[in-house]
Amino acid sequence: MISRWFVICVSLWLLPAVIASAVEIPPAQHPWGRFKPNSWQRVRVTTEAFGSENLKTVTTKVITTRLVKVESDGYVVSREVKTGDRVTKRSTVKHAWDGSTPNDSTREKYSLGEVPVEGKTYACQTQLLTTEADGITTVTKSWYCPDHSPYFLKRLTRVTGQRRQTTITTVIRRAVTKSVLNREFDCWESETKDSTPNTTTTTTTYGSSKVPGGLVLSESEVNDKQQGQLRKVRVELIAFEVAR
Repeated sequence: MISRWFVICVSLWLLPAVIASAVEIPPAQHPWGRFKPNSWQRVRVTTEAFGSENLKTVTTKVITTRLVKVESDGYVVSREVKTGDRVTKRSTVKHAWDGSTPNDSTREKYSLGEVPVEGKTYACQTQLLTTEADGITTVTKSWYCPDHSPYFLKRLTRVTGQRRQTTITTVIRRAVTKSVLNREFDCWESETKDSTPNTTTTTTTYGSSKVPGGLVLSESEVNDKQQGQLRKVRVELIAFEVAR
């Protein structure tokens, strides 16, 4: 039987090759990269905000995200936000494959790591991005597993400086069925914990490789560390189209 120590030693010996290929993430392994331009998704965002004396207000908006193009180092999407019949925002943004928006000051570093999911450990390539701008330092570490979907199994982002925030997203199940749009999707399930000096947010997300962008359903709960529950947010897929 090959010992675990032997495997680790061989992995470290192969590290330069891993680093060389780490930035070359196949587009087909990304929720946007696997689709052709003009593919799109539309979600309904419902927010329940809780005020004093148990006062609750409900707001709804619809967000349409369209794939503009796929490049070697990431993807470009346009986004339209509608509240009622009014378009409140249109924007176009390029993202790297790990979801970040690096700039010229971003420093990159690669290594090896492991992520446990449902009692099984997956070997990953780790990518560490550090960006400094306007007195704010953002460090994002992603665990990428090239052999098992949904491929990015974990992500940790720490923001320091004028705006402190820590966000960690971890895949907790790789195969779960979710019903949306009167059909069943084979999904992965992830959990995100976001913490600022004043609030904590817990989000459960279900994603599918059949949907542009991946998102099928997301539910969040935001709590103030002094006042308690502030709001609940539900993001549900209501339409999508795959360009042929």
